[in-house]
Amino acid sequence: MPDGHEPNPFRSPKTADGASSEGFVLSKLAFWGTVPASIFLVAILAWFYPGLGIVAALILVPAHLRALIRFQRTAHESGVWPPTEQQLSIFFTSVLVCVPVLLAGAAAFTVVCFAGGMAAARIGSPWAASDPYGFGWMLMVGGSLGTIAGIVAYGFAWWWSLGKAKPRSSDDSATSSIQDSGRQ
Repeated sequence: MPDGHEPNPFRSPKTADGASSEGFVLSKLAFWGTVPASIFLVAILAWFYPGLGIVAALILVPAHLRALIRFQRTAHESGVWPPTEQQLSIFFTSVLVCVPVLLAGAAAFTVVCFAGGMAAARIGSPWAASDPYGFGWMLMVGGSLGTIAGIVAYGFAWWWSLGKAKPRSSDDSATSSIQDSGRQ
């Protein structure tokens, strides 16, 4: 040092990227900015069109959870939180994936509810005097079995949509080791 002072060995080294901590915070805020926007959208839809509010909640809540899991996997694999553009891409992809997942759950509910209800009506109601057509029995059996089937199908389709992506670095290293072994 020109003035005779030694550098402090206990001082942390300066980073090459001075705005990295700010970029990290803003990058995390990009995703969390979509959460209030989604809550606002669901609230507005639920106020004016309650059915659409329920459907929006059934799509947006799992989409946020799926996107957050994808962010954490990306951060774990690469060591950094994904940038804002990638976060938005993952979130909108999650929304698009959750639509068929919801449809799969609704289809499972409809098929099992209809089949279970028709079978229960065919068997007959245990309280035949008060329910000659078996409508109550049909709703109880078909509705409960259909609800269980819909929830299971929805959960399975959502879990399956996450998938386990292979990291590309392991594929590259395997390819290079094969090429190196062939040269020897």
